Amino acid sequence: MQINILYFFLFSFLSFIFFKFYLRFSINKKIIDKNTFNVGNKITPTASGIIFLVIFILGSIYFFILDNTFPKVLPNKFYALYLSVAIFGLLSFYDDIKPLDPIFRLCVQFLLIFFSTVCLDLSTISIPLKLLMFISILFWIYIINISNFIDGLDGFFISQAFFFVLGIIFIKINLDIEIFSYYISLILLPAIIIFFLFNKPYAKLYMGDSGSIVLGYLFGFSLLELIILKQYLIAISIYIYPLLDCSITLVKKVLNGHYPWARLFDYFFLKPVIKGKNTHSFVLKISIFFNLVNFLLIILQLKISSLFFLLNIAFAVVQLYIFNKFSKSRYSYNFL
Repeated sequence: MQINILYFFLFSFLSFIFFKFYLRFSINKKIIDKNTFNVGNKITPTASGIIFLVIFILGSIYFFILDNTFPKVLPNKFYALYLSVAIFGLLSFYDDIKPLDPIFRLCVQFLLIFFSTVCLDLSTISIPLKLLMFISILFWIYIINISNFIDGLDGFFISQAFFFVLGIIFIKINLDIEIFSYYISLILLPAIIIFFLFNKPYAKLYMGDSGSIVLGYLFGFSLLELIILKQYLIAISIYIYPLLDCSITLVKKVLNGHYPWARLFDYFFLKPVIKGKNTHSFVLKISIFFNLVNFLLIILQLKISSLFFLLNIAFAVVQLYIFNKFSKSRYSYNFL
């Protein structure tokens, strides 16, 4: 416990220094996100998500040296996970500066995720191995991309990330299981909290793909680790809003003849701001409230009954409804 507390304060300080330095660096190097759709400030430094990769590597070294349990819970062939996340981070950082072809990025994702499946013990699931690998690869790639898709408003995705890692930590403690996802969450938690200070409305920094892709990759691993332990409903519940919003929107997008990665800014959480009815702060406050409710329902799932999963879905649907309704309202609800 003392090791964890020391890590939290030490790496909160380091994260603040890193993000502060990057803010100056990105301004000097003109690594800027120019948003023309009134989503956030017009000009904001981006690609600061590379810091999450740095923190993940340094944090892993910290726990490897000081925590005897850490080496024991490292995934099988853990070097594949670390090599993949490093490639994702560096390639996405380059993509933030000089955009890459979406098809090329998807091919790289497929290759790296295929390589990363060696880190998972898929033998516990009673599905033919080849089919299981195919499903796992698609699921992991999907989590990476929806994490990228919901990084569109100040503070929104990073608040989702906070409740995700908090949920993983709580699940591990409650179920008394040894999972590497627990350490992923411990390592990322300080950086996520500090980045929120830079990313909350109105954002001083955006993480860019270098952050959302890295976090999406690690979140995908964490969800698959829970699924392997047969915690299916918990795995869905902990990331229910991104899964629901992006799935509905992507289906509608494809049915209307667009590519899944087309930037139409049509996700539910974006609608109130795109339509000019509400602010980033309004959407963020709604999101935090529903994330708190979702977190409490996960506790009830673990403590009382898995049937509370139905309420997780219901409240996520209500959240979608609120964002959709407020985007059509004639009135502006400014909660700044």
